[in-house]
Amino acid sequence: MTASTTAPPRIAVLGGGVGGLATAGFLRRAGLPSTVYEQAPRLTEVGAGVLVAPNAARQLRRLKVLDVFRERAVRLDTGWEFRRWQDGTVLSSEDLSAACERLYGEHTYTAHRADLLTALIYHPCRTTASGTVTNVSAWTTRARRCGSTSPTGDRPRPMS
Repeated sequence: MTASTTAPPRIAVLGGGVGGLATAGFLRRAGLPSTVYEQAPRLTEVGAGVLVAPNAARQLRRLKVLDVFRERAVRLDTGWEFRRWQDGTVLSSEDLSAACERLYGEHTYTAHRADLLTALIYHPCRTTASGTVTNVSAWTTRARRCGSTSPTGDRPRPMS
């Protein structure tokens, strides 16, 4: 009996947003190379603020990008406050810091969407021993990987 070698699947992730970059990160974590295709020629500060709940923060930790994200994010210690309209006296507030860590094992954060994308990009473009690292490429017919040649023979260029 002979051992057969199967090439890894060629996986395309369409869209370089939060979902696409997280998908590429988890594929890489599972040992599956992928290429992320993004319609925009470069990722810019598009969007607004995002709330990263404890379950999402745990996933960022699994991708080893939570520390990068926390450099720009703000940890929410108070979830919401109810105040008296006449003088602003706090009537009640939710202690997110202790509750989230106790219940979910992580904190809640808020940040600009671009800061979350930056953290997610940090993971896929790190080099690995196998060289199968994902990069975000322009939405073209060319697939690109960090440090490798695309199927068309072009060397990848960093996104500007």
